[in-house]
Amino acid sequence: SAASSDYPLRDVYKRQGSASLDAVAFALTALAAALYTRAVDRSYEFSHLMHAALAIVLFAVATTRINLLPVVLLLLVLYYLRREKAYFYSFLLTASLSLTWIIHGLVSIKGSAPAREHTTAWLVSYYIDNPLVFFDIIYRTITNNEILWNYYRGFIGVLGWLDSPLPENLYIFYAVLLAVFIFISLQRTCYCFKSAGIMALLLIGISSAALLFPILLLAWTPHPAEFIQGIQGRYFTPCLILIAYAVLNRNLSAIKKKFGMAITMTLLLTSVWFTVQNLLSRYWLQDAKIINSSLISSVGLFDPNLSRFH
Repeated sequence: SAASSDYPLRDVYKRQGSASLDAVAFALTALAAALYTRAVDRSYEFSHLMHAALAIVLFAVATTRINLLPVVLLLLVLYYLRREKAYFYSFLLTASLSLTWIIHGLVSIKGSAPAREHTTAWLVSYYIDNPLVFFDIIYRTITNNEILWNYYRGFIGVLGWLDSPLPENLYIFYAVLLAVFIFISLQRTCYCFKSAGIMALLLIGISSAALLFPILLLAWTPHPAEFIQGIQGRYFTPCLILIAYAVLNRNLSAIKKKFGMAITMTLLLTSVWFTVQNLLSRYWLQDAKIINSSLISSVGLFDPNLSRFH
């Protein structure tokens, strides 16, 4: 029926319009980075309410994915910069709650990890005894062009159950636009290297991204492994948000701001257009063709006059 054939499309729209984990994590990461960069700059007021909001948001970010746990260290950095004990206490509280929640989740929640012959504890012991194997797997993973391209496609977006990519030329087009955007926004005065707070933000963003590889190697990838499996491009988005706040903070002229806005609108409009086209083709038109073919075939079996539809 028509109602059953449009169910997958309605499910996709429901997921896109809902408060999914990814969307919430990305937004909270941007909010945390914005609050933190304000706290680092002593020329701006940073009230106790902002401090509490930062601690709460960092707890929420750290518990969305285990590789983002290092973000709670930002409170410790603020303690070092501002020398206020309140930041040290909030760090201890946020770190304790985050670790408690993550441990509770690991113990009580059974995920969809593939069945493996070896436990995570055994793999940790194995790679401690064989560190060269560990680093060799990571090196082969991050130097494989096909894997890197899949990371990039996943970062931009692959629809459906990762079976409905956008046109390949569109990914290349977006790469060019992002490269231009980074070029005009990149801080050229080495500001992040002069500010300990901003440098810490950069290092935490990089370390959070790097943690994805050992975590997925130990918790997901079957042994023995040639490449690390299970990493998707969207997992890097929160890490890149942190890095962007550290290095893409250049003061732009009015012309460059308009140029950047034009790039943003181009990305927005083309992504909406091609997303709609892709979803219609994948979940509506394709299912309609399958249903029509099934109906024609079933009718043709009973009426010889309709055999021409076979």
